[in-house]
Amino acid sequence: MDVEGKCVTQLSAPRIALIRAEMDREGVTLSAPEMDSAQCPFVSGLEVRSAEVLMESLAELNARLRSPVLMNRFRPNLAISGSSPHEDDGWKRIRIGEVVLQIRRACDHRCGVPNIEQETSVSTVEPLRTLATYRRSSKGIYFGQNVTVEAGGEFRVGDPVDVLEFGVGLTRRDGSTELA
Repeated sequence: MDVEGKCVTQLSAPRIALIRAEMDREGVTLSAPEMDSAQCPFVSGLEVRSAEVLMESLAELNARLRSPVLMNRFRPNLAISGSSPHEDDGWKRIRIGEVVLQIRRACDHRCGVPNIEQETSVSTVEPLRTLATYRRSSKGIYFGQNVTVEAGGEFRVGDPVDVLEFGVGLTRRDGSTELA
């Protein structure tokens, strides 16, 4: 939000890409070049929504690009490795450590933020142009999954990902599915 209470996004203000977040047990500290840092304490009782992307999906995308992109272009909360590209299209529930996540839907309405270079805030046409050639549906370009926390707890980098339940295919924003 800006000082007038209007919502500001990275699309309208690409320099938002320069903001860095550091998390500890108390909350999140936001910092950016030439700005004072801000501390945001955690609030209990909120539904936690996040996004996950498979490292192998990014590798497949990068094999199609002239200049590879980093995972931070997609802003996932979780980057999972050890699966086939886009295997998560068919997942419904997963466990990592003590945490159980529900796959709610595909990130199928990709905005233009992945086209913004996160280190410089410069906007380009990639990687969405290339993703559109092989990851497009009637709802838009899709890459990764939106998840919610079913059971909280702790997990660590390197913990295995157990698929607890498979779906029939890709779950869309409207709840419909499409075979992956």
